[in-house]
Amino acid sequence: IIVASIPALQKLGPGPDAGHWYVLSLNLKAKRFEVLDSLREEDSPPLIKHATRYMNAIKKAWLISYKDSHKQIQDYELVYIDVFKQENGLVVYRVPYFRCSPICLTSCFMYAHTHSVFSIDCGYFAFMSLELWNGKIIPAFTHEQVPALRNFLTSRWLNHTQNRCKEWRYHLFGNSS
Repeated sequence: IIVASIPALQKLGPGPDAGHWYVLSLNLKAKRFEVLDSLREEDSPPLIKHATRYMNAIKKAWLISYKDSHKQIQDYELVYIDVFKQENGLVVYRVPYFRCSPICLTSCFMYAHTHSVFSIDCGYFAFMSLELWNGKIIPAFTHEQVPALRNFLTSRWLNHTQNRCKEWRYHLFGNSS
């Protein structure tokens, strides 16, 4: 492994779902931690504070788990990687709460609290950074590609064989078509 990328969710508001996704990467070849954020710039104090705290936790876990390894990461610095920025920033909106059944806790559990703060599409940008970041070439995708990506991934997840909620169409559309 040369690059290990980790999704990071930073809380941005009072609701439990109010947050923003970005990626923290451990680049062993370049000997550094890298932040890939589709919303904020390099000089964002909340981003620097959160990413530094996350990086320090990883360093601590590394020291415990790999104390005898020849590869140590304690001196690695945090570096901001300038990636494509999403155009739709932070918004406040409402999303309905539903659960397909009382026993379905993971597959179809969709919720949000009224008046929650969300960074729209940041999860998709983070997902693509996780998939494409190799420590050298910045992931090349645009905001215009996000709707197609959203449709593709949602369909893939909902139709996955391990999705225990087989009645997701009913809960989303009010029918079984």
